[in-house]
Amino acid sequence: MTILRTSMEVNPLRQKVNRAQIKLLDDEFDPDELLDPGEVCDKIGDIRDCFHDQGKVIKEILEVGSGTEKPKMGYLCRIRFIAYYFDKEIFETSPDDGAGTVELYLGDVKYIEGLWRGICEMRIGERAKIKIKKKFAFGRPGEVDKLIFPQKCNREKLTSKSVIYQVELVAMVAR
Repeated sequence: MTILRTSMEVNPLRQKVNRAQIKLLDDEFDPDELLDPGEVCDKIGDIRDCFHDQGKVIKEILEVGSGTEKPKMGYLCRIRFIAYYFDKEIFETSPDDGAGTVELYLGDVKYIEGLWRGICEMRIGERAKIKIKKKFAFGRPGEVDKLIFPQKCNREKLTSKSVIYQVELVAMVAR
């Protein structure tokens, strides 16, 4: 652990610290650790909008992930999930009743936009509930024919309802 001496206290609200005021006792110190400590980024129960239209795609953290890196558009992500309507009726799961994994590219129009926008806000190992309004789920105007629909599902019901995905981000690879 690095020990610092400073003429002013380092504020947890990430105020700028004048580098001349810091005297390092360890040459391997990374000054960015002061500005972005990974362990205080997210906590269980945090709710975040994942789209510029407020309330369209909302992510709630169920279990905090590790690290600070989040996937970006074009990343290949491996996830576990259970998908259901707001009335708790399950319409799709990853293989083995949610225990298996599936892979998807973030930004691919074959998958619902709200899902990959929510995944873009997750860290490895994080479990989250992503609530998606119908316009960003299976009711996306003009692109419904490009989507992969779950097998044995009522397509008309899917396109007319908002959905919830309970997702765990297992792995990600930059493409």
